Amino acid sequence: MRQSVIAIVAGILFFLLFSYAFNYLSPWNFSEVDLAISRYGMESGSEFIEFVENSIQLGTIWKLLDIRNVIIMLLIFGGGQVLTFAGIHMLIDKIFFKKFYEQPNHFAALRRGALIFIIICTLVFLKSIGGLIWYNIFAVVLLAVLIEYAFSARSVSDLKDSKQTQDA
Repeated sequence: MRQSVIAIVAGILFFLLFSYAFNYLSPWNFSEVDLAISRYGMESGSEFIEFVENSIQLGTIWKLLDIRNVIIMLLIFGGGQVLTFAGIHMLIDKIFFKKFYEQPNHFAALRRGALIFIIICTLVFLKSIGGLIWYNIFAVVLLAVLIEYAFSARSVSDLKDSKQTQDA
């Protein structure tokens, strides 16, 4: 129970750090943005928004982004998301599925949180290159489900092997 509360608090701290980074770090590479504004003669914010939407559809948005700042923000957000999800997962596991003296499965909670974060990152990446199509979404989610199934099946077979060894 204590580990789940610690994970949730750490996740909230990561989200607060993400909020700070989001306010003070810009994802834009200002030299490229200024070059694009002068090249295409954009004079209003709506023209820039339309330009960004077109860049996303064409998959050329990466030229306008400061990759270092984007990665920093992504990793901080990922830490918050994984820790918060793992904390909630461990709390639910402890309250509803484990006996009083049993500990929740930390590895499964962290693994599932990381898989959800990888799905989110993959979908955002597909959106940024103009590849967010239903069959790509289906493939990403199916791959994550199969990975989770493979880990779960392996852990169940390891548990059965350990029980057979103890019985012998």
